[in-house]
Amino acid sequence: MRRRVGVAGLAVAATLAAWTPAAWAGPAWLAPMDLSAPRANAVSPDVAMSPAGDLLAVWQRANIVQATVRPAGGPFAERVDLTPAGEYAVEPRVAIDKAGDAVVVWRHDDGTNVVVQAAVRPAGGSFSAAANLSPAGGSAYESQVAVGPAGDAVVVWRRFDGADEVVQAAVRPAGGSFSAPVNLSRAGGSAYGPQVAMGSADDAVAVWQRLDGASSVVQAAVRPAGGSFSAPVDLSRAGGSAYGPRVATDQAGDGVAVWYRDSGSNSFVQAAAYDGASPQLRGLSVPATGVVGSPVSFAVSPLDVWSPLADTSWSFGDGASTTGTAPAHIYDAPGTFTVSVSAADALANSASATRTIAIAPAPPPTAAGVAAPPTTAASGATPPAAAVTGLRVRPSAFRVARSGPSLGTAAARSGTRVSYALNVAARVRFGVQRATRGRRVGTRCRQPSRANRKRRPCTRFTTLSGGFTRTRPAGADRFTFTGRLRGHALRAGSYRLLATPSANARTGTTARASFRIVR
Repeated sequence: MRRRVGVAGLAVAATLAAWTPAAWAGPAWLAPMDLSAPRANAVSPDVAMSPAGDLLAVWQRANIVQATVRPAGGPFAERVDLTPAGEYAVEPRVAIDKAGDAVVVWRHDDGTNVVVQAAVRPAGGSFSAAANLSPAGGSAYESQVAVGPAGDAVVVWRRFDGADEVVQAAVRPAGGSFSAPVNLSRAGGSAYGPQVAMGSADDAVAVWQRLDGASSVVQAAVRPAGGSFSAPVDLSRAGGSAYGPRVATDQAGDGVAVWYRDSGSNSFVQAAAYDGASPQLRGLSVPATGVVGSPVSFAVSPLDVWSPLADTSWSFGDGASTTGTAPAHIYDAPGTFTVSVSAADALANSASATRTIAIAPAPPPTAAGVAAPPTTAASGATPPAAAVTGLRVRPSAFRVARSGPSLGTAAARSGTRVSYALNVAARVRFGVQRATRGRRVGTRCRQPSRANRKRRPCTRFTTLSGGFTRTRPAGADRFTFTGRLRGHALRAGSYRLLATPSANARTGTTARASFRIVR
């Protein structure tokens, strides 16, 4: 949010001037105008703008800090002195939040030491009196300020504590007063060049370089909104000195620090990412309505600035759930359902969102008493029945996972992978049948009994209670089956997996694949 204005000679100028819409011919720099008084030495300008376009500029003139304000679309206000004449105040820095509230900091020589001072200006108001931020008894330098969108401000500087140069910070909550200073760098080594940036949640990231024996390392500390700064961590690696750190954060709270490092033979620029935000659920699409028995398509495009993403999870409000970024789901009953979607990154930062969908009843039966299947809008043709092809269980012999649900990530050497394909988006009901011995009676394989014990042996299948469903778009799908149903492990033996698809108010043919549970 901050922009620096260069200095030509000893007069502070800005490339802002009055203009009329008729003169506008596209993006262009306007003619410069003086901000400081003429024939007065003015240096070290700084400037900040709010998202609405309100502007505040500061500079140093004859060791006095001055400022001027320009509301969006208005003229510059009369310049004001932030420090009294006769005192030594230099190197002002300014930051402004989205509401237009501003904080200005500078270095002030009180005759004994150099201290960091600050003044606050609420939007449309006047500057407060200067207040000391750094403690007395040691000189402070390199002050920097950042303001978050909600108005929290963080000021950092370095100060000699009698033994080392330490990086310190003071925090001001929106509308409040600055806290007592706290040390950010560790004792036992001098620290220099502090920088600070703030994200949209008013979380702050500070970086600096610190002498560590014969070399220097880049360190960082993080402050969550309303919290305290963390202990410092090393960002640069050992074995070479690192210098000149800079830091930036985005609106979500992610950040990055950059510096240059001297390895002894050459120097190169390095960066370290700060993953402080949950994934973004971009492109979320949940239809407002749907119809019983017809597939409803959902979509989301999760994005994480730095970390890899884990699976995206959906809950459709009727007890069914699935994973993926573009699932489809078939509702079996009318009503209003709450659909939720969540995504997590590799650091377990997660984000979720909810939407509602109203499901209408299926079309009424035709004169023949059978519900007319829906037709495609383009041609009026009846959509094809759902079909499962290529159902495979690999490996076909596996051990049962020790715990967990039916679907998931099984431990090493347990569970199996199920793969298949759908011709259309459909809901697939998976069931399991256990193979047992039987006796052939006519064309059927019956349970053994005294009456049929002399009949030819055969294999019969018994359907087990439990099962699970998956609602998927057309195309290939695969998942891990743990060998458990409703939390219960299948016993050792032979089984087959059944997959029955349904879509467009019709049920397709059941596909089967054999597998074996081993000890």
